[in-house]
Order: sequence, then C-alpha cells, then structure tokens
Amino acid sequence: MKFYKRFPGDINIKTGHLDPAEFGCYDRLLDHYYATEAPIPEDGAYSICRAVKPEHRRACDKVLAQFFMLREGGWVQPRADEEIAQALPRIEAARTNGKKGGRPPIAKPSGFTEKTQAEPNGKTSQIPESSSPTSKKTPRAKPAGPHCPDGVAEQVWSDWLELRAKKRAPVTQTVVDGLHSEAGKAGMSVEAFLRIWCQRGTQGLQADWLKPHERQGAPPAETPYARQMRERAQVLGPGVAAKPPGQPSNIIVLESDGNDQQKRIA
Repeated sequence: MKFYKRFPGDINIKTGHLDPAEFGCYDRLLDHYYATEAPIPEDGAYSICRAVKPEHRRACDKVLAQFFMLREGGWVQPRADEEIAQALPRIEAARTNGKKGGRPPIAKPSGFTEKTQAEPNGKTSQIPESSSPTSKKTPRAKPAGPHCPDGVAEQVWSDWLELRAKKRAPVTQTVVDGLHSEAGKAGMSVEAFLRIWCQRGTQGLQADWLKPHERQGAPPAETPYARQMRERAQVLGPGVAAKPPGQPSNIIVLESDGNDQQKRIA
C-alpha cells in the first residue's frame, strides 16, 4: 500500500504511554507492515527500526510484545490486516487500470443527445453557439450616476468624478446632497467648493476642514431665490441678466431728470 488510513485519536490513546524511542519503533514497524502488506520478519524487526543500541532494541521488543502477535511467518498486526483487506479491491483496480494506460476518462454531460437528426442531404445539423447553455451572458449595464448640478462647469464636475474614481469612492445622490450641504455651510458656491476639493486631491471634504485662505476670494453661494430671479431675467432679457454671484454687474444706473431711473446696458 502506498498510503493507509491513520487515526490520530486512536493512536494517541493506545500509544500515550510510550517514550519517543518506543513510539519511533511503533511508527517504523507499522509503516513497513502497510508498505509490504506482509508480517514483520521475526529476525528483521531490529533492522526495520534501526535498533542498534541495546536501549533501542528493548524499545522494539516492547512494541512488538504490546501491538503485534508472533505467528508462523513473522509478527502480524490484526488491525492492519483489516485495513489491508478493505483496501485490496481498490488497489487491484488501480493496478489493472495502470496496465491499461490509466483510469478511463469520465464523459461529461453536454446537455445534448449523442445522436443528431440527419438532414436530407446527409449532413448532420449544426447547433449554433448562441443556443449553447454555456454561452456568455450579456454584461449588465451600470446605472448612470448623478448629473452635473446647475451652476457647475462641466470640466470641474468631470475632474471631481475622476478624483472620486481614483479614490474608489462611489458618487451617489447621497454624496451629492452632502456636497451641497457642506458648500452651504462654508458659504461658498458648489463649483468653488469642488475646485478646492480637486486641488486638495482628497477623498472627502467638509466645511470645517477649509482654511481661511481657501475661503477668501470664493464667490458666495447663490441662494435659490437669487437663482430663480437670474433665470427669469435671462428669459425676459438675456442681455440684462445678472452674472453669477461674485462678479460685477453689467447694468449701469443713470439718474434722469424725472422721478424714474433710466437703465443703460454697459
């Protein structure tokens, strides 16, 4: 036998009283017994155990007396004989297969019948690859992310999305809502807040993290009312529409002789 079952629990119980030399003899004798599938020769136990010194030979004799039985032909081990008898059919089958060139291959089920229906011209029908059960599945489309907010340049938004991708941080609607909230706390527009974020190159940014020089020169955040009025002015008169917050207006007010004021576009 090239291998045999070994039960550590049983071995520890039965050999717990043996010293290292005695346990070494036990292992060598048992390995030789399984390898040869034959009894231990009566005059060959010392050679198998490499027992040269007197104390080693005493250890070998103790193991033989406790775990083996002397019969005609040598020392036998009943438990090992049972394991060998159970393994013989498997060993014999392996030997037979080895003489034939190895274990016969196992056919894998393909999902189709072995015979195909013959066509009138004598050719067998061909099954398209698309109908095969193992054909590749169509990759699932990724959901689109949040759109660029109003008042933010496309380039700034693209740079921020690229930064988030490098940090392996998703861009969800919750993240965008938090962006608007932090920009409002800082008293800055969303675009100005994103510019500082991209310059820092960090995964996240909060209003409390901004330094005084980063807040200086940043245009104030446009309120919903101011944005509504600017959009209405663009519809009524594109040339009169006010610029985004933080930039000078294009409207110059001139005093007239009457009670009303006259407006002239610069």
